Amino acid sequence: MSSPISHADIDRIFITHLHGDHLWGLPGFLATWYGRNQGPRELTVYGPEGLYDYLCSTLTYSQVPPRSNAAVKVVEIASSESANRNPKQKPHGSLVHSGIVEEGTIVETSTHVVSCARIVHRPGLDAYGFVVEEVALPRKVLVEEARRAGLTPGPLYQHLQAGQDVVLQDGTVVKADDVTQENVRPRKVVIVGDTCDASALVPLAENADIVVHEATLEDEQWILARRHGHSTAGGAGRFAAKAKAKALILTHMSSRHHSVKHLERLREQARKSFGRQEVVLGRDFMAVPVPRGGFTTYLCEQHYHGLVRCALGWACWKTYVGRPETDQVRGMAMNLLGLGLSEAGHNEDALSVQQADLATLRRIGATEPSLLDVQCNLAITYEALGRFEAALRLKQDVYSGRLRLNGEEHRLTFLPANNYAASLQGLSRFEEAKTLLRRTLPAAQRVLGMSHEITLRVRLTYARALYKDPAATLDELRESVTTFEDVGRIARRVLGMSRMPETRRDNLIYARRCTVKVDDGRAGLEVRSYGRTIPVRQGDAHHVLLRENQSEPER
Repeated sequence: MSSPISHADIDRIFITHLHGDHLWGLPGFLATWYGRNQGPRELTVYGPEGLYDYLCSTLTYSQVPPRSNAAVKVVEIASSESANRNPKQKPHGSLVHSGIVEEGTIVETSTHVVSCARIVHRPGLDAYGFVVEEVALPRKVLVEEARRAGLTPGPLYQHLQAGQDVVLQDGTVVKADDVTQENVRPRKVVIVGDTCDASALVPLAENADIVVHEATLEDEQWILARRHGHSTAGGAGRFAAKAKAKALILTHMSSRHHSVKHLERLREQARKSFGRQEVVLGRDFMAVPVPRGGFTTYLCEQHYHGLVRCALGWACWKTYVGRPETDQVRGMAMNLLGLGLSEAGHNEDALSVQQADLATLRRIGATEPSLLDVQCNLAITYEALGRFEAALRLKQDVYSGRLRLNGEEHRLTFLPANNYAASLQGLSRFEEAKTLLRRTLPAAQRVLGMSHEITLRVRLTYARALYKDPAATLDELRESVTTFEDVGRIARRVLGMSRMPETRRDNLIYARRCTVKVDDGRAGLEVRSYGRTIPVRQGDAHHVLLRENQSEPER
C-alpha cells in the first residue's frame, strides 16, 4: 500500500519460493486488486508448484468474493518430472490455473523475455531465480548512407535491419555493416531470491546490467548462512562476478546488521569478491535506473557537488540536446544541467533551465509526478535567490499534488509535506507549520517507522518549528529539546552522521539546554528564551532553551 507503484501498473507477479515472508502479502494484494479493478483486466502470477492451491485456499477462507471481470491466472513452475501434477484445492472463482511450465523461458512478449532457473535454498523446497531481459531491437538503417549506396527505402530495409547484406539489380552488394548501426542495447536484470547456491542461474544471468542478490550474513558466518540456506555478502559478489554483471544490489540483510558499520562491512565484502565498486545496499521501495550505456556512477554512490556536478550537467546536455523533446534521456540531461548550475551557485541560470524544463514537460504532456519533481527543484532555486514566497507557493503545489495522487499516508507525500512546513516556518507561519507536521508525523511513523530517514527529518523540522516560534510554551520548548536529542541518537545509530549531519550536537538547536530551579518563595520568575520572556511556574524544575547568541551557526 505504501509502494509508489500503482495496482493498475502491475500485470505480472513472480514468486521465488513459497516461504511465508515472500508469499503472505500476495493474497492481500490480490484482494485489493480485485476491489480496485473497475474493468476487464488480467493479472498473471508465476511461482513454484503449490502456489495455485495456496491462493485458492487463502482467498476462499478469507471470503474474497469472485470477480467475473478480473481474472488472475496462476502459472506454476516445475521440473519436468512433476509437470503433470494437478491442483488439489477447490478452485476459487477469480483464479484460473493456466498450466505448469518448466524452468527456462516462461514469458516471451514483443518487448521482453523472462526466464528462470531452479536455485538451492532449503531441502525439499522449490526456489527459483528470475532473469528479465529486453528483446533486442532491429538494427537501425542509416537512410542517407543507404541512399548513397543506391538503396531506396523499401522491403530490402528489413534484410538490412536483420544484419543481412542485400544485392541490388545491377549486382552491387550493399553490406549491412556499412549502412546500419546497432540499436539501443537491450538491458538485463537478474533477481535472485533466498539461496545458498544460485550457480544454475549463471548461464541465464550472463552479462546482466544489475544483479539483485540476497546477502543475509557476513562472510565469517558462512557456515551459519549455509545451514539456513542463505548467502553471505561475499557469495553474492562471487555470483555477480561469474555472471559478468555491471552492478550488484544486496538485499535480505539480517536484522543483526542494522547499523551503518555492519552494512558497510557487507558492502565491502561484496565489492571484494565482485571485483567492482558498483555495489548498493538495497532498501524498501528503492528505485534504480538501468541505463543502456553502462553509466553507473550512481551505483557507486559517488555524489558530485559544485563545479564538478555543473560540468557533468553541461556535458550531458551537450551530448543529448539534439534529441527530440520527448526523448527521456534528453529530459534527464536537462534536469541534471539545472541541478548542476544550482550546485555551482549559478542560481539565475539554474532558474532559466528549470523553468524551460517545466515548460517542456507541460508541452509534451508529461505525467504529473514528473512535473512535481521539477517544481520541487524549482522551489529550491527560488529559495536560493531569496524569493521565499514564490518557493512557498511551489512547495504548496507539490504537496497538494502528492496528496491528491498518493494520499496522506504515503512515503511520497511525507517529504513534500516536510518541505512545505519548512518554508512556512521560514516565513514565521509557525502555527500552520506545526499543524501540518502534527498531521504528517504520525502517518510517517506508522508507514515508515521511527528509524527511517524521512521520519527523522520530519521530526527535526517539527522540533525547529517548536523552538523558533516566539509564542512557544515551556512544554513545547522541552518537547523540542527531547526531540532533537532522540533524533540525534537514532540518526547516529542507524544512519551515521554523514547522512544527517544536522543532528550533530553543536548544530542541533543553536541553543543550550539548562535547568532552572525555582524556589517556593520566588513566585512569578521569568526566563529569557530565544528573544522573549517565558513565565516559569513556582516550585518546579524545568528544562528550557536559552539562546547562546543572535546568529545561528552555518548548517
